[in-house]
Amino acid sequence: MVLTAFIYFRHVLKKVSFVIIPNIRWKEMIFFSVPLVPYSLLIWANNFVDRYFILHILNLKQVSIYAVAYSLAAVIGLFYSIVGYTLYPYLASLWNNQDKSGASEMLRKANEYYLFFAFPFIAILTILSTPIIRILSTAEYFSGWQVVFWLSLGIAIFGLYQLNIYPLLLVNKTILTLKISVIALLVNIIFNAILIPIIGILGSAITTFLSNCVLALWTIVVSKKYLPYMFPWQTTIKMVLATLIMSIFLLVIVNYVYLKDFPILIFIVGLAIIIYGSVNFLNKNPVLLHLKRNL
Repeated sequence: MVLTAFIYFRHVLKKVSFVIIPNIRWKEMIFFSVPLVPYSLLIWANNFVDRYFILHILNLKQVSIYAVAYSLAAVIGLFYSIVGYTLYPYLASLWNNQDKSGASEMLRKANEYYLFFAFPFIAILTILSTPIIRILSTAEYFSGWQVVFWLSLGIAIFGLYQLNIYPLLLVNKTILTLKISVIALLVNIIFNAILIPIIGILGSAITTFLSNCVLALWTIVVSKKYLPYMFPWQTTIKMVLATLIMSIFLLVIVNYVYLKDFPILIFIVGLAIIIYGSVNFLNKNPVLLHLKRNL
């Protein structure tokens, strides 16, 4: 690891030119970056405080069951990570070149593409949660489809937050992001304390959804003041309908086929994705076609 770091920095330093940064710029950098330290801690706490409450209100076994469900739902995080890492450099470049209309359009497309991939996997992970856990783990870790559904939905909502926070970073509103994360954490703590004693780990899954809704909705509303764009509502509705059609297929499979082999499970998931994509192509402006044109 040390050798890798040495080679990396040696390679990078050859291509980096160092300049003296004025004191005014240093102050701007400090005011921008300092709030990000507690912000990162709060986001981390918001993602893990549920385990603390489950452990102290319920028991360690329930933490394990919840952790398996969370790990399954966290697959959706792959999509917003890929879209987010790709989006920000281009968004910042357009912003710095005063092309706000181009930046707005790029943010709209990023949300659209992200939701296109997130929606079907919410359904796939929810409906196939039992056979997936059965194959990858044991029956002792079954949590029920409801837990996986709310966790998947919550993580998908968190992805929207991750994409829409970029305009706030571009206008140096890091203190505002800190305030939003504080409110979200408070919502997480309050509802975990209320719901877990009543409905167990399902309460924690619902709380994850609620706290991430606070993060996402508040961030979207505020960020649109600085970088306004039209949220792709029409396309989103079409995606939901395509997901429902795909879900009917999966429900039929789950009710009539006992899935116990990994290759068969992958085959079923592949068929489901093909159905989802085919329904999308029936629309006048399929997202897949837009995505292919923009690659």
